Amino acid sequence: MQLELTKTQEKNLKALAEQIIDRNTQHNLTGYKSTEKLYKEQIIDCVKALHACKKGLEKTVVDCGSGAGLPGLVWGVVDSSLNIATIDSNLKKINFQTKAIKTLKLDNITPIHTRTEDHIEQRKHTIVTKAFGSVKKTIEANKNNKNKKNLMLIKKDNEKTHQELLDAAPLIYDYKRHTYSHNKESMVVLEIYDS
Repeated sequence: MQLELTKTQEKNLKALAEQIIDRNTQHNLTGYKSTEKLYKEQIIDCVKALHACKKGLEKTVVDCGSGAGLPGLVWGVVDSSLNIATIDSNLKKINFQTKAIKTLKLDNITPIHTRTEDHIEQRKHTIVTKAFGSVKKTIEANKNNKNKKNLMLIKKDNEKTHQELLDAAPLIYDYKRHTYSHNKESMVVLEIYDS
């Protein structure tokens, strides 16, 4: 997959990686120690995931369990037409995101300090998660969100993910698989419609 990033987008994504590593000790954002490794392994993965599932997204996207802002902040840098809400129950992580959003001058992202289960989005939206939990846990955490069109779960395309899909089968009305590869690994964005 060819990544089509403008120079500004690339600069902002690298700046985000730097901020995550720089603020990691205060906010416990990642296990990564290297900005370059974080950029290549996680940030570029988020960019590829966006390209893979973009056609299925609503204009409003809610990133649940956003942590360091992956994928929410990355998607906000790459596509300024998206309105993104980043949700996390950890106030330190939301404080980090607020500062990063201000530094990067992103006006299409709103960080919200709350639990995923408690957030009700008024507009029709897509929920996205990366490293949030199992397929079943993600669906259950968002079951009260009546305005959601679908869920996009960024996962490794492996046996564990296949088993998670089977375990969540009674909760799923329909789903699509958007596959891509990253760092020689098979990845998938599961586009889920719950029953």
